[in-house]
Amino acid sequence: TDVRSTIGAFKDTHNYLITAPSIDGPWSEPIYLNSSGFDPSLFHDDDGKKWFLNMVWNHRPGRNAFAGIVLQEYSLLNPRQPGEPAAFISAAGALEAAVHEVNPAARVYLLQTWPRADQVYQTPGGRWAGRSLEAMQADLRAGYAMAAQQAACVAGVLPVGDAALRAVQEGVADRNPYDGIDAGKVNLWGPDSYHFGPWGSYLEALVIFGRLTGREPTSLGPDS
Repeated sequence: TDVRSTIGAFKDTHNYLITAPSIDGPWSEPIYLNSSGFDPSLFHDDDGKKWFLNMVWNHRPGRNAFAGIVLQEYSLLNPRQPGEPAAFISAAGALEAAVHEVNPAARVYLLQTWPRADQVYQTPGGRWAGRSLEAMQADLRAGYAMAAQQAACVAGVLPVGDAALRAVQEGVADRNPYDGIDAGKVNLWGPDSYHFGPWGSYLEALVIFGRLTGREPTSLGPDS
């Protein structure tokens, strides 16, 4: 955790991952993780998965400042090569093959993820830092398209990320949650500006519903 100041509400600090073969080093260059809470930790599960834990701080006046602890799975993909789809394409193909080995008739779809506000606006030195949601989504769209093309029997891609970007571009959703949410717009992301919040999850569900059923989601009516 990089604590540059202890004046005021300094609880949301930059958190990094540094690795070494032993306590004596040599130590790697820091890899930026997030700017949520401080003193995070890693949990190494018995099944080989890694989990990242950090505190969430509530800055709203009159509220309990401690807003809980977030547990997120930490990806073991190479953090030095964000945007490189090779490992994802390989994993998607392996997943598709495993599913069809059990059930050859199964329809396998890839759920396209969405551009991350934290990567665009709050990741110093990152691949998409200072660029745009459009730039990150272009990388995601291309990666999923290549994965669907190279996997033998993928039925298609569920374009959740494209839907999220369209919601931003058409003024339904806010583009940058770090500078406040514009009046009349929704925030697609959750507190970490990485995962979807309620509005983003609802949009995701509508995209999945529309693609799997062939029905237009708006046909469900305004009160659905």
